[in-house]
Amino acid sequence: MSKITTKQLYQRDALLIMAFICLAWLVIGFVLKQLFNIINSLILTETATLVGAATIVFMTSALIAVIVHLRKNSSQIYQ
Repeated sequence: MSKITTKQLYQRDALLIMAFICLAWLVIGFVLKQLFNIINSLILTETATLVGAATIVFMTSALIAVIVHLRKNSSQIYQ
């Protein structure tokens, strides 16, 4: 049986988080595209775009902070 190293555990977790970020971007993009087909009002379209962009920015920055936290504290987290 092979022993999984701390670095491998961190890399796997970081990869999963990055995959989740990409998937979330795709989902938000798909939802916005569908909304644009339904909404006829310019102000509602702009509001949906702003909310979607804010969601992407805050979600991405929070998950990058998680990756940084995992890297800084990997010796304690992956004991």
